[in-house]
Amino acid sequence: MKMLIAISVLVMSISISACGGVMKQYKKENVEILSVQQLSSGSTEILYQPTLETMHYCPGANHRQDGGREKVVFVRCDINEKCPVDVVAEKISQGQWKIVIPSKQDSIDLVFSDGEVRL
Repeated sequence: MKMLIAISVLVMSISISACGGVMKQYKKENVEILSVQQLSSGSTEILYQPTLETMHYCPGANHRQDGGREKVVFVRCDINEKCPVDVVAEKISQGQWKIVIPSKQDSIDLVFSDGEVRL
């Protein structure tokens, strides 16, 4: 029993240290997709606006392949942390950001804590 408790504590410690805390995701309603554009390079540019918050920000997105589709997750990070991301967001204007995903638009799914949206 002591070994099980020790393993549980170790696993929790490792998951918490990944980004100074648990990596958070946005809900669908908290990220407005302003535009999606296919670039001549074959990449996809996504212009978006996350809900402005005082204790969190969006440093960019993580992406992975799953079932032949590119899954993109906008990272929600505490303001006092630096969360690692696969694609760093570029600030376009106040509250508006841009990421470029190296996949075609028709193979991208945006993944949120409350579901997915196919582009």
